[in-house]
Amino acid sequence: MSSLTRLAARIALTFLVLATALAGWIENRRQRAEDWARSAVQSIQDDDLQAADLAVRNAVALSPSACYLGLQGLIGGRRGMDEFSGSVRAEPDPERQGHLRNALAAFNSALAANPDDDVFWHNRGWVRLSLGEAPAAVIGDFERAIRIDGATPMYRVSAGLIYERLDRPVRAIDQYAAAVMSEPNIVESRFSVEIRTRRPELWRAAIDRAISQLQSGRDMPVRARLARLHLAREPLDRALPELQALTMEFPQLPRAWTNLGRAYVLNGRLDQAGECFNKALALDARDGYTVLQVALLSWERGNVKGAEALFRRAARGLGRRPSPHATRARRVYETGAVVSDDILPPGLLESCQVSAKDYQAGAMGTPGLPRNR
Repeated sequence: MSSLTRLAARIALTFLVLATALAGWIENRRQRAEDWARSAVQSIQDDDLQAADLAVRNAVALSPSACYLGLQGLIGGRRGMDEFSGSVRAEPDPERQGHLRNALAAFNSALAANPDDDVFWHNRGWVRLSLGEAPAAVIGDFERAIRIDGATPMYRVSAGLIYERLDRPVRAIDQYAAAVMSEPNIVESRFSVEIRTRRPELWRAAIDRAISQLQSGRDMPVRARLARLHLAREPLDRALPELQALTMEFPQLPRAWTNLGRAYVLNGRLDQAGECFNKALALDARDGYTVLQVALLSWERGNVKGAEALFRRAARGLGRRPSPHATRARRVYETGAVVSDDILPPGLLESCQVSAKDYQAGAMGTPGLPRNR
């Protein structure tokens, strides 16, 4: 073998060794970044946002992907606002402003890498608003999120809130109507309660518009949404005929019976409500939303211990099958927030308090990372 051939072979072997080492180094960094990101998520669950922030910064330093940058933005936003879902301070203190600026920078980088992530657009809009930008300047972020995913009701609610600030009530009504059409149970959220309290005329108009647009639909999902919206209408007895018709059309649909029972509760007909809830549980005994309604009914009837047991069962049942109700159940379990247009009675709240550790172990599981399309 000639010296030239031997030299070429050595060079090729050197490149192979270097390429293998580089691949191992890259894989090691990727794995370390993933471990840091998981640590950040766990810290969020432990309500330790400072530790979560540090962990996600380490993840971004190792792998500045859109996913990890978005997670950094979410954590920074939560540190800068009372609740990242939209509670905005009028005058954030310097420390909070620093967290918000870091969140905005992270979201900007994430969106530069992945401009089609609706979650990042939506949350960046709230961060910008919290930093004092004018509603007219940030509405584009919410509209972009809706263009990417128009089926997420929270984006619609956020846009409606901004249109209210812009004194554009017609556009606000459009967004609220679209939100409740896609997910009628959003009428129970704290945002909806706030809107209904602050601007009842807007809320009534949105509900009426949604009902009118769903009125012609005859398939089961549409009728179920329509029936649920009738519960949000006033006076409450307007919901009964629609809900009764739904149970006749779809007697095997558990939520039809649950919603009818809920309407009976709101009309003070507790015995009939109990019969409806029993029929719903006979069809699906693990449905946490129905169990939650039975818990509240038990409380109304003075059965505190029974209500406590049912409420624990509801929260854990909802946690096993993640849904919007799971988040609501945890919030009520821990803070006594609004559920089904009711305030959880203080006595029941005290009876149902559990530790965060019990919740993590028994009910909620581990939250996931932002979507990485």
